[in-house]
Amino acid sequence: MAGLDAAHRFSASPAALSGFVVLQLLVYAALQVPVGLLLDRFGGRALVATGALTMAAGQLLLSWLLARAALFAERQEVESN
Repeated sequence: MAGLDAAHRFSASPAALSGFVVLQLLVYAALQVPVGLLLDRFGGRALVATGALTMAAGQLLLSWLLARAALFAERQEVESN
């Protein structure tokens, strides 16, 4: 059911959605050894903290970029009128 909802929401074909699933599995498999080596070297707490900070920075960057895009779109609309 979730696949049907996602296909409708994103206007994506089943092939595109399954491609994302395969891509996720490939990235997951490819990062097993490097992450294991990092865990052995730095420990779990350091990796979780680094991951959390990286994700927080990404979310802040995304929100900043979306806000800038919205402001740019509004400015273009105002200037066109």
